[in-house]
Amino acid sequence: MSTSPFNGTTTLSVLTLTSEYNDVTTVSKAIETIVLVVIITITTVGNVCLWVIVLRSRALRTLTSMFILGLSTAGKEKYAF
Repeated sequence: MSTSPFNGTTTLSVLTLTSEYNDVTTVSKAIETIVLVVIITITTVGNVCLWVIVLRSRALRTLTSMFILGLSTAGKEKYAF
């Protein structure tokens, strides 16, 4: 900590502030990774089921259903790249 020459207030360095947030443990990172993998897996399985159901049923091949399929595919696009 140092005193600012401009107004006499105390300032913190950037290194001090960032070191406080680097204390994330390996266990919490592993838990976060597992939760994210589970969420992505469930959503992928759900979207695949949606595609199978819509493409197998002729009554569901409507413009609205195709729009929903497009939205489900677009949501996964960001994870592919």
